Amino acid sequence: MSHRAGSLIASAFPAVVAAVLLVSGETSFAESPAIVPAASVRVVEQALTAALATTRLPATVTPSLQQLAADPYKQEGAITYIRPSCDPYAHISEAAHPQPCWYGASQPTDPVIAVFGDSFVGNWMPALDRAGKTLGYRVADFEFQGCFTAFTPSSTEPGFNQNQVAACNTWHTTLPAAVRRLHPKAIVAASGAQVWRVTQSAWVAGMQLAFRELNPTGTSAEILIGTGIDMPYPAPQCLSSSPSNIQACTYHYTPSSDTQANFTRDSIVAASVRHLHLIPTFDLVCRGGACPLVVSHIVVYADYDHLTVAYSVYLSHVILTALRGILTVGR
Repeated sequence: MSHRAGSLIASAFPAVVAAVLLVSGETSFAESPAIVPAASVRVVEQALTAALATTRLPATVTPSLQQLAADPYKQEGAITYIRPSCDPYAHISEAAHPQPCWYGASQPTDPVIAVFGDSFVGNWMPALDRAGKTLGYRVADFEFQGCFTAFTPSSTEPGFNQNQVAACNTWHTTLPAAVRRLHPKAIVAASGAQVWRVTQSAWVAGMQLAFRELNPTGTSAEILIGTGIDMPYPAPQCLSSSPSNIQACTYHYTPSSDTQANFTRDSIVAASVRHLHLIPTFDLVCRGGACPLVVSHIVVYADYDHLTVAYSVYLSHVILTALRGILTVGR
């Protein structure tokens, strides 16, 4: 997390950068029924290639730019955000006693997948929610926006003050016990922290420490969902200003860029943490160093770097397939 949209909700940024709908006390994601998940990575790659050849903004996109302009986190319909009981960003006292938000399967006896990290956890919760329902896993969402996923001291940035830094450091010490109590079948990490915020050696050591403390007995499968891009401009505003040439908004990166360094760091972490499975995601948003902002009539980003609910749902079958393979093999 490095950029934030200007709108604040209850004196804090929304805790999941993906809308959620509360029904009968259970949490599930609001989504457009028109979204058909891509059947495979190859289908996504073909859609990205087609998107990079598209000049004009489609007449209809999901979510609409009007929805995103009004509130980039509201997206699709009547929603609320992550519950106050599991939002240590907005309620820093909760860092001492982490509680998850629950998605996926709903039976108390269903096995658990625990997901932890910064606001990029929210990128994947709509996809993981669907995957959990299909595979029969409850998904425990432990998310602290702005707090490093790696167990290394965080730093201040716009929207993340000294009190939140202190709470983040506390969360790193209290999260392991909260996760271990759930006896998860798998532990999934997600992160949007940029390489310039922390040295590579500190990050790798912090990820090793995180998985060691979260999974000391080694009985849970360990998974890292790859990071994403961080644009210098918010996607909805750029698309609104360039509807006749949306390629002007396409984000480009080079092999020497921080973006590539972020992707490379994921591979280094995966090679440094024994038994860690990496689900790379750069090929789900970019092709050949070019990252389109509209794919198959879906707006990809709600702001600078966070996926819309619709695009996460579009990728849900790809994420489900990767998870199924890992969970079948196990550790």
